Amino acid sequence: DQRVCVQPPVRLLYMELVPGGTLQDVVRRWGEVQVADRTGRLMLDVVDLNLASSGIAPPEGSDIRRRLVRTNWYEAVCEIGLRLVQGLAYAHDKGVLHRDIKPANVLLTPECSPKLADFNISFQDGREDEQAEDAFGGSLAYMSPEQLEACHPALGGSPHKVREASDIYSVGIILFELTSGERPFGDLPPDQRWSLTLQRMIDQRRMVDFEQLDANLPSDCPLSLRTVLIKCLQPAENLRYRSARQLANALKLCLHPRLWNLLREPTSWFGRLPLRFPVFTVLMLTLIPSILAAVFNFFYNQHAIIEKLGNAKSLFMTIQAGINAVAFPVGMAIVVWCAMQTKRQMQSAPGANHALWCALFLGQQMARIALALWVLSGFAYPIAIHWGLKNGVGVGMYVHFALSLALCGMLAGTYPFFFVTAVGIRWFVPEMIRQENTPGPVGTQLEKLRRLNRLYLLLTASVPLFGILLMVMFGFRDGEQDLSIYLLIASVTGLFGFGAMFALHRMIEDDLTALDALAVDDEM
Repeated sequence: DQRVCVQPPVRLLYMELVPGGTLQDVVRRWGEVQVADRTGRLMLDVVDLNLASSGIAPPEGSDIRRRLVRTNWYEAVCEIGLRLVQGLAYAHDKGVLHRDIKPANVLLTPECSPKLADFNISFQDGREDEQAEDAFGGSLAYMSPEQLEACHPALGGSPHKVREASDIYSVGIILFELTSGERPFGDLPPDQRWSLTLQRMIDQRRMVDFEQLDANLPSDCPLSLRTVLIKCLQPAENLRYRSARQLANALKLCLHPRLWNLLREPTSWFGRLPLRFPVFTVLMLTLIPSILAAVFNFFYNQHAIIEKLGNAKSLFMTIQAGINAVAFPVGMAIVVWCAMQTKRQMQSAPGANHALWCALFLGQQMARIALALWVLSGFAYPIAIHWGLKNGVGVGMYVHFALSLALCGMLAGTYPFFFVTAVGIRWFVPEMIRQENTPGPVGTQLEKLRRLNRLYLLLTASVPLFGILLMVMFGFRDGEQDLSIYLLIASVTGLFGFGAMFALHRMIEDDLTALDALAVDDEM
């Protein structure tokens, strides 16, 4: 086994036998078949044909092959691209750049899993003596503009300027070719002047017309895949994916359309409002239900309880103003503090999974705050009235007051749970994933949030019924019929409120199911 030759002074490269062919075979076969035959099965046919030429039988029980049989062509491109980029990310993590990524250098295993090969001009990060003439060979058609500039004799390019983003660009060209059957920039006619050919190729990439590139893609190509391809082929390195791992995440999203839509960055000013003003958004979504519940509770208690206490109306108004003057500012301060803590956690260093927990369960925190303050108020009202009246009040009034505020508090807590949880899942969590501040949601956290989602839906349906029962027990037992307006309000708001919360419940359930694709096994 000889690895080094003295004469001539070269190193011998021994490569693993991968008998399934290359992506170049797939590109060639793509142009030979009808549109209807361009499915995931096409890749398997190419692999099986190469296996047969070597006398090898296709493997059985392969998960990749089972998936490809069921996929359309675009899903197959994303599946192969995802696995290719995951391998590239591993190389980049080790400080190795490839610099010659092209279909012929992507080998296919019998399972149809891609393997990136031929690192013969790769670059080990840290070598200061590397020269451009030693660093580059490869195929010009798949090179990034900065790599072409480094090859240009008149531009004084350096291989040290060709970083991970260059490999990402090359992957983008391969994926574009697999998607459309042709490379994004086509082939230039041969020119005897090497520098002129390089300059024309650089200009093609630097002054690319993305509208034309988009038009060159098949009309049924999904928007998610189009977005990935366009981002890979951006002329400026800082406009491409920051890492191969980020590109892998983008391709994974293409295989999960709902998740892709969930993680898309909002473009409108209204869509970005919760991200620009997260504390204000959480405060309003928590405060408004409590204000509406407080208005209803005020008029109901005044009519059903206070008017039966004789001259207690002025005392009730004083107590009402005093308790609200304390409860609402205290509640707002706690909500703002919790929201600011969550915001700081979201902007913390990557890898801190506690921030994701805060974003997922912020709605539950808001519900607890609202319910706790309402329950405390339910005890404060009758106690304050008892102290203010000389003759005191009966136990029934204590119970009536406490129950009325507790039920209103439960509604004032359940609605913010759905509102804030929806904002957390739709805005806060996707933003953290886009910024790579989290490895992904924890599976146990998603399951816990599912259980809470169902529990709060049950509360949303049952609390109005208990409220109606409360009115019947304490109002109609005395033969009063003028509480019917409150029964009507409770019934109508309960019905419409449940309908709205049920819609949010379903949306949260679907979003949690989509996030399962990114879930990690345990907390980091």
